[in-house]
Amino acid sequence: KKALSLLFKFGNEIFVYDIFRMVTIHPSSNELFKGETVIYLFNICISGISSDIENVKIISLRTLINLFSIESGRTFLANKRQEMLDSISVFIDSTNKNIKSSLSILLFNVSIIFYDKVDNEATVQIISLINECLSVVTQDDDIKNINNLLISIGNMIHSSTEKLNISRDLDILSTINSLSINSNDAIYKEIIAYL
Repeated sequence: KKALSLLFKFGNEIFVYDIFRMVTIHPSSNELFKGETVIYLFNICISGISSDIENVKIISLRTLINLFSIESGRTFLANKRQEMLDSISVFIDSTNKNIKSSLSILLFNVSIIFYDKVDNEATVQIISLINECLSVVTQDDDIKNINNLLISIGNMIHSSTEKLNISRDLDILSTINSLSINSNDAIYKEIIAYL
């Protein structure tokens, strides 16, 4: 933790945040990030998300995504769901392709963590955020991002009837039906049929 803090003395925020991102993909990251180190890195990412520097925002999102591949990171992120999702919700209307991509990947990872958790509040928050992201999809958006969001919905609703009913109450079907994408897409068809 102290070594990570010292990096900010370099003064180049983009460089420092990118070091954090690279450390999270190190083969020993499961050993490196335990206890307070995960908390510290999470707080750095949340701080970076609100930065005025676009690249710092992108790198912070990617670092959060990398934390999902670390065992202690997944547990911590599940416990900090509210704060994390509140922080990333500012990006729903972003037109930056890198931010949109990171947001869809992050939500995909969140949906995996909460796939089999019985937590109605979390279900409502996650599905609502995915619904909002889908409602601003444009013709120019990467189909991979859209598919990540659709698969995230699938992850959330396939695990229980209660989650399926929550998604219906949130009118996710209406949002999905309004997407201007190829309706022959297999993922799209499967989600529509299930809903």
